[in-house]
Amino acid sequence: MCRSHARERSVSKNRGNDTMKTLKVSIILLVFLLAAMMMVPMVSAIEQSTVIASPNQTNASTIDVSKIQLPQLIYDKNQTPIVMNDEMSLDPNIQSTQIARMVEGASNPAISKIPFGAIIHHSIDGITTVFDSTGKQLFTADDSKAGLVSTFKGRVPATHVQEVPDKSVIYDMGNVLYVFSNNMLILTVTDDSISGKNSALTASSSSTISPQWIEWGSTNAIPTAVGQFISQWNVPTKPTLTKSLVIGSVYYDSSLEIWNGLENDPSLLQPVLEWYMKDGYQIPSPSTPQWTMATWYVWGSGNSFIHSTRTSGIYSGDQMQGNIQLNTLGYDGIASITDLGNQGGGSSTLFLAKSSAPIRMPTTNLQAEIVLEGWDPTTPLGGLNSQYLCGPITFQSFVLKDSNGNNLISNYPMSGYYNTNYWNPSTYGLSISNLWPTSITLGT
Repeated sequence: MCRSHARERSVSKNRGNDTMKTLKVSIILLVFLLAAMMMVPMVSAIEQSTVIASPNQTNASTIDVSKIQLPQLIYDKNQTPIVMNDEMSLDPNIQSTQIARMVEGASNPAISKIPFGAIIHHSIDGITTVFDSTGKQLFTADDSKAGLVSTFKGRVPATHVQEVPDKSVIYDMGNVLYVFSNNMLILTVTDDSISGKNSALTASSSSTISPQWIEWGSTNAIPTAVGQFISQWNVPTKPTLTKSLVIGSVYYDSSLEIWNGLENDPSLLQPVLEWYMKDGYQIPSPSTPQWTMATWYVWGSGNSFIHSTRTSGIYSGDQMQGNIQLNTLGYDGIASITDLGNQGGGSSTLFLAKSSAPIRMPTTNLQAEIVLEGWDPTTPLGGLNSQYLCGPITFQSFVLKDSNGNNLISNYPMSGYYNTNYWNPSTYGLSISNLWPTSITLGT
């Protein structure tokens, strides 16, 4: 009996221990489950409404650019200016010696790629000179003879458009602009024409609507500081027809741009979806038009344009998201465009660091806009019809907040507009369905 009772007590004790262990494990699992349930919506909210800077971008935003000392620039007056038909693209694999051989070996070399660390100088008389990181001149080009690149702010000389790596950090210091990637200074641009407008530049001013604007939605100017503007839109069906034309050194194409943004010249940080002739400014008769996306920064009074590397792999029916944030995470601005489709082409982001520029990225008196742009109808492409336009675009899932996170949607509705001076709604089959704040459809 005693052994039996002892055995029963031992079994009972073991069962008690097992029960306690099971209870402890259950409690621990419950704690982790509750924590996970709390974390998931927080992560989802962050992904939908903000852009989180990676560590290298956070470090780059704290760089003291006032301590940067540029090398003495060594000009070569004997070098013959080249004609640039393509925008410049930074390439870590390009060496200064390669460009030197190209310049020496051809009467008009087709140069578009420049090395990391390059220094670009735009003079008041419309000459662009490119140097390597040591200050040695690589080549020079006449802005007035350069090919014109189609941008969402109008057509500008190829010499004033630069492609930089995704997630680059820009420091706008007024007449000097620095671009960093992974905490490395990869590009410096100095511009004497900031104070005196270069006549070679053709970007539209803030007082006029670019002929390329077809139809758009816009709020009134928002007097309070804006913190964020998000919109999603569908990638429309591609145009039935696409046309390209080369006259002399000038390249024209029936390109399209779709974007959302916060506009107040002179500076602009913008996510853009483009129907773009890939490498069209190098290839005389391109045959591979496709959808691409990039984030753009318009510097100063529209003198120069910086954009992230164009990303392809975007398909009609995909859902795009453009996200602009101002005065956040240590930056004056962060803009990104993301392909949310099942075969998504990823995302593209630029960071604008806080700086001592005379005119910094504004946060007040901004207009939130959604825009469809096309080719410039004042060029030889002016006779094109609606078959060169994409299908309808529906913008939705709007987020518009002030700098304190307060909702501005109800106080600042969007109205729809047509650019009737150049784009007759009847001729091009244009229409606008405004169901703000649910959606706005720009019909074609």
